[in-house]
Amino acid sequence: MARSDFRYQATRFFDLSKGFDGIVAGEDRLGVLDDLQFFGTKLVLVEREHQHRGIPARQVGSVVVEELSDPVVSVPGADRVAALIDPICILYDAVFSGSPHFWDDSVQHRQAMRQLVSESDFGLTIAEAEGALVGFAYGHTLRNNLWWRGFRDPVPEQVTREWPGRTFAVIDIAVDDHHRRRGIGTQLMELLLHDRSEERATLAVVPAAVDAHVFYEQSGWQFVGRQDSPPDSGWLSPQFDIYVRALGK
Repeated sequence: MARSDFRYQATRFFDLSKGFDGIVAGEDRLGVLDDLQFFGTKLVLVEREHQHRGIPARQVGSVVVEELSDPVVSVPGADRVAALIDPICILYDAVFSGSPHFWDDSVQHRQAMRQLVSESDFGLTIAEAEGALVGFAYGHTLRNNLWWRGFRDPVPEQVTREWPGRTFAVIDIAVDDHHRRRGIGTQLMELLLHDRSEERATLAVVPAAVDAHVFYEQSGWQFVGRQDSPPDSGWLSPQFDIYVRALGK
């Protein structure tokens, strides 16, 4: 990781309940964490425990701003896919183990990944930075209409009807925290869907994942409806919001 040549001496309180909200040196606000990440930087905080207005906090003693190298987004060769299962599962656990997601079974995910990568219609894109996996997206072609069960409100039959090769399902997409807000998710998705032979794609989103909804809606996905997960589905969330997007030929 390339390190920039500047160091900010700063005083700012880190509220553990809300997250780091900015850096201040004297009266000058130098930036907020999300903005700094957007421009490809990472904060390394030198800090000590402190109490501020009764809130458990840490006082920042100095801040080193490090530049993050640009990840490379690609479709891995077939000879690499098996070796990527563990890095994908590790990143998956990191991204989806907290609220609003419901993930808690790493063993099940590894088993599912081993099955998925063996399928001929499996698609995978990855983002790598300095030899480490920092993002992925993957999916496969739907084989039946089980995906479309459980809608709360009626959905037109022309939407839910399936036939061989009609729909590609994006199963998961994730980006490491330090590399978000840099367009990597969009690159992963667009490369994953590029040149797919299906006429459309679909994906499912946990209703409470507000940022994900915004991302998909801004990327041309159309909301279909909300599902209650059938008891025998094995789906992790009790509810999902379903989206579709037409694919170009």
